[in-house]
Amino acid sequence: MLDYIKAEKTNISNNLPAQPMPKSFQKIYTAKVTPGKKLLNNHEQYAKESLTLLNTYIDKKEMAERQKTFNLAVESCIACHELVCPGPIATIRQNIIK
Repeated sequence: MLDYIKAEKTNISNNLPAQPMPKSFQKIYTAKVTPGKKLLNNHEQYAKESLTLLNTYIDKKEMAERQKTFNLAVESCIACHELVCPGPIATIRQNIIK
């Protein structure tokens, strides 16, 4: 997922169209948890929100709207990770477009 986010940040910066979301992202619902961690009771809600935001991003044509919805999607990843697995937050945060 991080590779896709990084690539899309580059696409936005270069005014290129969004790539389709990989089908493998659906695995977020059944992903294995880092040993010693537990999934949130509302993990499915966080996962659904993240994927919905990514789909919204992909559908946007105007660059300002794409950037806004892209940042919302990245922030939704951070919000979930803050509660369960904070390790990758610094790396994820680097993809917010300022």
